[in-house]
Amino acid sequence: MGKGKSGLNRRDFLRLGAGGGLYAAVGFGLKFPGNLIPFTVPPDQVAPEAWSFFSTTCRECPAGCGLRLSHRDGRVTKAEGAPGHPINDGTLCPRGQSAVAGLYDPDRLRGPIEWPEAGAPGPSTWERAMTSLPQRLARDGGRAFVVSRPETGALAAVMDAFARAFGGRALFFDPFDPTPLLRANEALFGQAAIPRHRIDQCDFLVGFGAPFLETWVSNVEFAGQFTRMHARTEHPGRFVHVGPHLTMTAANADLHVRVPAGTEADVALAMLRIILDRGWGLAGSGAFAPLVAGVRPGAPAGLPEGKVAWLAREFAAARASLALPGPMGARGPEAYRLALAVGLLNKACGRVGQTLDFSQTHALSRTASDADLEGLVAGLGPNDTVFLHQLDLAYVRPGLAEGLRRAGRIVTLGTMPDETAALADWALPVDSPLESWGDYEPWTGLTCLSQPTMARLHDSRPAGDILLALARAAGTPLARREGEEAPPDFRAWLEASWRELFAAGGAAGPFETARAEALRRGFVQSPAQAAASGPPPVRPSFAGPLPDLPPASPGADEAGGAGGEARERGSDGPLHLLTWPSIYFYDGSLANRGWLQEASDPVAGVAWGNWCDIHPDTARARGIADGDLVEVASPAGAVRVPARLTRDVAENAVAVAVGQGHTALGETARGVGGNAFALLGPSGPSESSGPSGPGWLFAGVTVRAVGPGRLVLPLATQDQHGRELLRWTTLSACRAGQAAEAVTLPTPAGFAPGRDLYGGHEHAVHRWAMAIDLNRCIGCGACRVACYAENNIPVFGAGEVAMGREMAWIRIVPYRHPEETGRVGFLPLPCQHCDAAPCEPVCPVFAAVHNEEGVNAQIYNRCVGTRYCAQNCPYKVRKFNWRDGVWKSPLDWQLNPEVTVRVRGVMEKCTFCVQRIRQAEYTARLEDRPVRDGEVVPACMQTCPTRAFAFGDINDPESDISRRFRDEPRRYQLLHELNTKPAVLYGKRVENDVVLRAWEETT
Repeated sequence: MGKGKSGLNRRDFLRLGAGGGLYAAVGFGLKFPGNLIPFTVPPDQVAPEAWSFFSTTCRECPAGCGLRLSHRDGRVTKAEGAPGHPINDGTLCPRGQSAVAGLYDPDRLRGPIEWPEAGAPGPSTWERAMTSLPQRLARDGGRAFVVSRPETGALAAVMDAFARAFGGRALFFDPFDPTPLLRANEALFGQAAIPRHRIDQCDFLVGFGAPFLETWVSNVEFAGQFTRMHARTEHPGRFVHVGPHLTMTAANADLHVRVPAGTEADVALAMLRIILDRGWGLAGSGAFAPLVAGVRPGAPAGLPEGKVAWLAREFAAARASLALPGPMGARGPEAYRLALAVGLLNKACGRVGQTLDFSQTHALSRTASDADLEGLVAGLGPNDTVFLHQLDLAYVRPGLAEGLRRAGRIVTLGTMPDETAALADWALPVDSPLESWGDYEPWTGLTCLSQPTMARLHDSRPAGDILLALARAAGTPLARREGEEAPPDFRAWLEASWRELFAAGGAAGPFETARAEALRRGFVQSPAQAAASGPPPVRPSFAGPLPDLPPASPGADEAGGAGGEARERGSDGPLHLLTWPSIYFYDGSLANRGWLQEASDPVAGVAWGNWCDIHPDTARARGIADGDLVEVASPAGAVRVPARLTRDVAENAVAVAVGQGHTALGETARGVGGNAFALLGPSGPSESSGPSGPGWLFAGVTVRAVGPGRLVLPLATQDQHGRELLRWTTLSACRAGQAAEAVTLPTPAGFAPGRDLYGGHEHAVHRWAMAIDLNRCIGCGACRVACYAENNIPVFGAGEVAMGREMAWIRIVPYRHPEETGRVGFLPLPCQHCDAAPCEPVCPVFAAVHNEEGVNAQIYNRCVGTRYCAQNCPYKVRKFNWRDGVWKSPLDWQLNPEVTVRVRGVMEKCTFCVQRIRQAEYTARLEDRPVRDGEVVPACMQTCPTRAFAFGDINDPESDISRRFRDEPRRYQLLHELNTKPAVLYGKRVENDVVLRAWEETT
């Protein structure tokens, strides 16, 4: 049994991991045990072969969702959403699902690394780091600065105390800087804060670019709210998206109004002008009239005045409407102008306190601006030390890398060897979020708790302990408050904070009891805390000075035009840059995770790299063909990516996703795509130098072809070729009581002698089936990543995927509407587990079989790889292993022990997570009861943020799945005419024809 680079073999790891499980379960009270009991005599609270679960907090983005980690024999294998959590209530996005892959990333830093002034960088020791760095901090005139990803609570307090103790300051920075939104809210409402947007309570939603289903503020939370608002078939809420690019969020709108880049604010202000002119706003809202006196209500962004008036009327007349601003990270006057326009709309129509709730504000409200960060970097000197915590500043702001080098010492506190670590003097590895104690307050009054879910994998340390130890060694021990004794470590600091937190929340009983219950739930809610830490009351009236509204960008005027019925110009004129954070990679910190690289973009269908969306007319004017490698250049820099010709983007713009193009980080991420952050210039003095940033760049962006490129497209087509695989119905048909389509039950009752050659399969106890509501699916791909994690699906890389050899057991196909290619629906496609499965009779070795509970199973040790089953499957959901999967250590420690790892030459496919079925049946037998309806939850169903999946026993006539097969008016089976009797039922996607018809009839 060989050892990996960590020096641990599997047996050692299991022993150490078991101790870590005990340590995490017991809490603060125990030190790590000195002697571990061998598994022949299991330690208390560690049951071999049994699952245990730990609650913690996801830190893959600033949303702060709750996690429940599955723990087996000392190792974490799977992340799920924490049930009952106020943010995500048991669901997760793809990034959260990949948290375990981050824990086991084979490229993680495994110990301190030092770059000496002379000589090559190399491994070092904590002892040397704790001697060298404090000596520098103790020098006269030396300052320390801490720049971190968004943090709150105890760790933020330690960072702030550390920086102040050495004459510096701590900045908490998110690469998608929300400063324009914060400034606009301060000007209008008296609060520089991001309020809670209550999407679930609104009935008319207008978005001006915010990707709230992908990355904006709290996307899993918003996805759940959006579904509750929008997926009803009786009286659904309406969603209109105004923007230049078809993102995943825009694809889920009832109406996508495509306008030229940079003209979104014109539309919002024109709506406001009409509302004020016609008296549709609240009493007193006329005070805003001077702001829009110069706005032309006719033809903003090329839209007819009647259409703008329709938007304004519907927004003002709705019971509870809500307008959302542009994407986070957009900077400059145009971004501020749009945020102001959206805030004015909401305030004029009385939405503050209704769908715009300032009683709770988000952690992003307390982050530094780009200007703050640039000012800090500009002021660095040779005696200064900069600590960068979990923030790859050299990647997300490459223009600041040279300024960072002016500091005497650069120290990274992170988990990965990223671009910033490559230019640092010290790279100190910190524990991953799944190995750490901590807390995080995403919304005021809601504190999410973190605890170690397993033993530390590498020679890393908690970030708080590193800073406390450095301060102590430099002769400046840190205390929580003046006069208090300095805590010995971060855990003691955190415990003291939690005592105050639980007391503020009114926790009864001993602290240890309250702590255990809080750790079990994973969060603490405290109205008193929200009142204490929350913002001041919202400015109650329309009185007071009016904010300064920046003029429209000159670039927007040059571009002119709009989509749809309106004109578009600029195919050979100046181009606007649109960049957006990928739902998979966010700011690029997750790009080393193969699960996410292998997942194709929800709309474009591209995997393994980013690309440039460009309108065909714009491309033709520049001699660019689909798939060409193009160079997108701005005054700040250039990036080379393949071109994707599409009408999903306005003619005057090009769109490139950020998150790819790493030169470091790890083997999986390195050299994949281009770094779109390189195109983004500095914010300029006081945000006034011109529109720039990760949302818009109105300086002349150029695009030119430089050679052949390659788009990695796992999906051969998004065209249905007339087969109606993804079916649509209308809201009017739903209201009229449409007749349900006939379905064939995947049971003996579904077989007919005159139609079928053979009789049906008998399922004596259970017949498992699934339902997927296409009206709820938003295309996020969380189900796909969850399936990879649950079922040990290998990642094969860009070359194999380009040849169609990706191994996903469930794919999400973005099919275009048959009558309007600008509308997209998403079709999750797992194995259909047919009762008359075409794959079964053609297998010469009986590897494809129908088991006693209706699952179309694959017996791997029978399979000889003829691939006849794949050829005969009309749904093309069977996958062939062209080579052995490779899980580079320690990624192999993530493998689910209840799922067989397949080998080269074997077919595989969705199993309905049969291991979960067996676990539920085993538990029911132990408790001497039948399996309850809803007790079996496949991985795809468990993670889905919009709860699009249902699963159950169709043999039980009272089950939810039986009701759907029997009563759902939108039901249909995929390729029903083939008589395969699928056990997967779909619900048609509903298009709001009422909205579409009203829009089309308005001139």
